[in-house]
Amino acid sequence: PWGTFALQGEGANGSQVSNTEFAQGGGALIDRIEYTGQVTVHHAHGVVFDHDLFRDNLRSDDNVHILKSDFVIRNSHFQRSNSDALDLDISSGDVLQNVFDTSGNDALDLMTSTPRIIGNVIRGSDDKGISIGEASKPFIFNNLIEHCNRGMEVKDRSEPIVLNNEFVGNKIGFRERRKNWQYGGGGWPTIINTVFRDNKVQHLSDPFSRLTGTGVVGLDSASSLENAGDMSWFYARFGIRVDQPAAPGRVANWSFVPARPAIDQDLFDDDFGPISDGWVPSGGTTRLEKRRDVMVLEAERTTGIASRQVDWQIAGPDSATLVLEVQGRDVDSAMVIVGSDRGSITHAFRPDDDTSPERSAMRAAAVARGLQLSGNLHTFHYVIVRLPPGHYTSLSITADPRPGVSHVQRSTGLSVLRHGRLEFRGYALYPGQPAPTASASRGH
Repeated sequence: PWGTFALQGEGANGSQVSNTEFAQGGGALIDRIEYTGQVTVHHAHGVVFDHDLFRDNLRSDDNVHILKSDFVIRNSHFQRSNSDALDLDISSGDVLQNVFDTSGNDALDLMTSTPRIIGNVIRGSDDKGISIGEASKPFIFNNLIEHCNRGMEVKDRSEPIVLNNEFVGNKIGFRERRKNWQYGGGGWPTIINTVFRDNKVQHLSDPFSRLTGTGVVGLDSASSLENAGDMSWFYARFGIRVDQPAAPGRVANWSFVPARPAIDQDLFDDDFGPISDGWVPSGGTTRLEKRRDVMVLEAERTTGIASRQVDWQIAGPDSATLVLEVQGRDVDSAMVIVGSDRGSITHAFRPDDDTSPERSAMRAAAVARGLQLSGNLHTFHYVIVRLPPGHYTSLSITADPRPGVSHVQRSTGLSVLRHGRLEFRGYALYPGQPAPTASASRGH
């Protein structure tokens, strides 16, 4: 092996490497710095690889290794990598429209990284198509992952967005787990409009992991991942426009557009801050506290309520979109209530209509849609509420415990009433429908 091709430090900023073939390099140890790839980028910014071939690295762990850098790799081919084809450590950038063939370990291995992985074909990895670990947060869109040992694995408080991908013919399609206890939890992927097909095992998970999904086809728990409805706000959030209404699987025509971030949002972190982050319990609430990246509301006998103040001024002709991620257990019905100067907008997630006077009063200016909670606290759903122009001052979540549910208390051996439990990850408020203009930058 000839060693490594390294781009390192400020002097390598803005480097562009195109139409180049790298073959049979072996990594190197130079001045006590270990270069684990035949191509290595350390502490450099704006590095671009375009229409390159990376093949048959020898001895070195990685075909390409990128550390504490930002980059673009596009229209390139990775062949017969000795171990990992592309290893990203504490880096960000774009992995666009590449082919990864026959990697000895993982095609992509992420540690504490936030790349966009778009439009790639990944096939024949001896381990994982994409390995996502150590609190990585990638955006993974429109990829085909096929005939790998494991299509994708999400670990150790990583939170990938998995949008319009296809997992085909893998031994294990998708897995979430806790690998390193020091990170305090497993993975929490968000899977949208994605297809799983002909995998020997579609899905594996552990008790430390969660999943949020909608429009997922073929996963073991697909029955609980029903389509939440119009997801245009989600595509707009990440600056993606699809030419046709999004359906599960890869899309043929799409484009980059300016991203439309949330107007306001709140996500929970099990940290050393206030136990309820400004949310106030009332009614039959017996517990309201952050736990493993969610707010836990437990209620006994009567309706439990968690509320907080907001200041949302929605002006102009467009509405806004309020989004929450929720799940419940032993909950008979639940509601999201947005209070305004003119009354309240309510969104009920229960399959039947509650006509009680109290609920009718709460629906004074109702926007309601039924949603059945599956009771699986590891699979979360989106609740979407359209808010017309107005001034909104409060946000509340209510949960009615299912009556008569009991369990045996471990400490006493007695049968006691079981609390209804609702978990929500937070909320985000997005501007109205995305503008119908598209960028000149096109996908395929």
